[in-house]
Amino acid sequence: MDRRHWISLLTTLCALLLIGCGGKATEPQSCTLNLILSNQSFDLSPVDMVVLLGSDTLVVDSLEVGDQHNFTTYEFEWREGSYVLSASADGDRSSLAEEVLLKGETWCLVSFWYHSSDDKGTLLLSVAYEPFYFASPWRGPA
Repeated sequence: MDRRHWISLLTTLCALLLIGCGGKATEPQSCTLNLILSNQSFDLSPVDMVVLLGSDTLVVDSLEVGDQHNFTTYEFEWREGSYVLSASADGDRSSLAEEVLLKGETWCLVSFWYHSSDDKGTLLLSVAYEPFYFASPWRGPA
C-alpha cells in the first residue's frame, strides 16, 4: 500500500472515532413511574415507609392499614433506565433493595406485610409495564 492509501485509511479511522460508529448519542427518554404503596398489616398500623430510587427520596409517608385493601399512588416523571428501588418500613424493621427497569409507563407496587408473631415483617416489590388491577372484596348482593 502506498502512502496515499495509508493517509486515507488513517483519516477515515480518525473521522469514525470523532463521530462514533453508532451515530449521534440520544438523551434518555422520560417515562412515568407509578409508585403504589400499601400497608397490609392489621398488627402494625400506621407504618412509616420510605422509598428511594437510586439516591433520590421519592416518598416518606405513614400508611394506615384501613380495611387492608388500601393503596396509595404517587406519580413521577423520570428518566428511562435501570435503577435500584429501595424501601424501608417502620425504620429498619423491614427493607428491600431491587433493581428496576423504568421504561415507558412503569408501575411499582411496594406492599408491607407484618404479623405480631414475626419480628421483621416483609416488604414485597412487584413491577409491571401495564396497570395493576385490584379486586375489591365482594360484600354480597346490594
